[in-house]
Amino acid sequence: DGITEEAVRTSGLRILPVNALLVTSRATIGEVAIAGIPITTNQGFQNLIPRDGISYLWLYYYLEHEKPQLQRLASGSTFREFSRQNMKTLEVLVPPPAEQRAISAILDAVDEVIERTEGLISATQEFQEALRRNLLTHGMPGWHGDITDRVAPEGWKRLSLDDVVTEYYNGGTPSTTHPEYWGGTIPWITGADINDHKVGQPRKFVSSAGVSNSATHVIPRGGLLIVTRTSVGKVAIAPYDIAISQDITGALPKERTVTCKY
Repeated sequence: DGITEEAVRTSGLRILPVNALLVTSRATIGEVAIAGIPITTNQGFQNLIPRDGISYLWLYYYLEHEKPQLQRLASGSTFREFSRQNMKTLEVLVPPPAEQRAISAILDAVDEVIERTEGLISATQEFQEALRRNLLTHGMPGWHGDITDRVAPEGWKRLSLDDVVTEYYNGGTPSTTHPEYWGGTIPWITGADINDHKVGQPRKFVSSAGVSNSATHVIPRGGLLIVTRTSVGKVAIAPYDIAISQDITGALPKERTVTCKY
């Protein structure tokens, strides 16, 4: 948001110059940014203008590194905050100016690579989504004539999910009052363990008794895992035999009708 010069004058705000460091001191504590334009902030900041001989970019990286210490400076019962006086007690290990510039140049170069990589990943994900949408609705390029969004490609069939799944399995959680149900050799997952269409490293294991005496089921390797509560809609393929919580429905496709990956 922007404010007028009159608002700056009457409220006692200070306009900070380009390259001033903006440090959040309440709410989200310890976040640091560099002012790219002359700017003013609200009371949730403790802002800094480096002295002569101190590189603003080096100090930015140093304060980012010291974020845990900035958070430890905060206090308060209603909401936590650190004051300017608290901030002044922070010890800073300062190299000579030339070394400050060399350090910040390296870290800045790495940040630029990360930013470009994240942009490439984002663009690739958008391309993947567009490609998936076209392939799954229009088929392979050149294999079919022109079709509309309402007409299936030639040779395709419109079926219900039940037509292509041979078996569904609900999940469950073995009772935690029975220690013998836990700590076995069978991986057991919840919806939180599925991200980016993959099963993460299992955090919990159950025993055969835990499976036999609860609603959980073991989905065989290659089975489909569909999150149907909490983070609804996440999907993965079981990388190995795996037990599921009530967050997940397991499904085994009819192999002669559809492949699991499709």
